[in-house]
Amino acid sequence: MIGLEPTPEWWNLLETILIHGSRIYFWLLFGFGLILCIWTFKKTKEKGFLLIAIFFLSPLFGIVMREVSYQIHKDELIERKRARAEQTDSLPSIETNITLPIFETALVVGLFIVCRTRIKKNQPPTLSDATRPTG
Repeated sequence: MIGLEPTPEWWNLLETILIHGSRIYFWLLFGFGLILCIWTFKKTKEKGFLLIAIFFLSPLFGIVMREVSYQIHKDELIERKRARAEQTDSLPSIETNITLPIFETALVVGLFIVCRTRIKKNQPPTLSDATRPTG
């Protein structure tokens, strides 16, 4: 028989911070990307930034579709959950996914750089720029 030891409290705390922190970071990242696209569109009037902004709305679409799917299959899911609870005599297990949005972060950083460059190109030259010697 295998002797099980409880996990240390610091491990549970770290796991909780990573799970909730990654979710919060994801939503903040996508919110920043959406606001950045809308702000850049207002400054440059380039419609491509609105199309990019649609990408940042995709998690909301996923939430809506998940709820629709749950409502369609609700009875079946409840029955499966009840059957699984009856079958389990061993220790309960909890599975969680911790996702780190690395590629999405790279996308938003790149978009920030492009937006900043576009806005600088569209601004009219100021008086200090006109009097500055070139060369």
